[in-house]
Amino acid sequence: MDADRIGPMLLGAAVGWMVYYFMRRFKIADPAVLAATIGAVLGGPVIKFIDNLAQFSSGANLQSFYFLGLGLGFFGYAFYVFNLVVLSAFGLIPRRDFEFMARCGPEPGELEFSELVFVLEEWSEGRISEEFLRQRVKELGLTRRNYEERKHLAEDDMKAIISEFEQKGLVRELAGTPARPGRVRRKRRVPAV
Repeated sequence: MDADRIGPMLLGAAVGWMVYYFMRRFKIADPAVLAATIGAVLGGPVIKFIDNLAQFSSGANLQSFYFLGLGLGFFGYAFYVFNLVVLSAFGLIPRRDFEFMARCGPEPGELEFSELVFVLEEWSEGRISEEFLRQRVKELGLTRRNYEERKHLAEDDMKAIISEFEQKGLVRELAGTPARPGRVRRKRRVPAV
């Protein structure tokens, strides 16, 4: 492979890496935004630029090398993040290092909810006590608001465990949970002497 073909392939790899990064970072869900992204990556200016490069090279079809690099970059980033997630899940890298290396921190409460799901699984299988669960939930710092926003995203097998968690009243251990009605403690008035 000569240098004329490596350039478009590296350009494609860089663009593919960035596309996957931005899709992951900004959670593209709108079809119009996705269409605009695909148009920018595969659109006229990029292909025209590569065609102009082909005029100065040995006449090879450089578009195929661009698309090859695009795929390598896109799936390379996916593989990179997958490895980071695995390393983080096994505790081989701390969460702050994961966020730094992935270069796109999760939304507030996302990691805390994932850790809560893990702890709830351990609790439901009897590996940890309810008291340890209470302590761990307090340590996580997951707010009630973040919990409510994410609990519907849990997988079907976790919904039963989350339901049991709520029925036992353990959800009150989350940060920012208001006190139960009727249990508000008021300061006693000390009579003046």
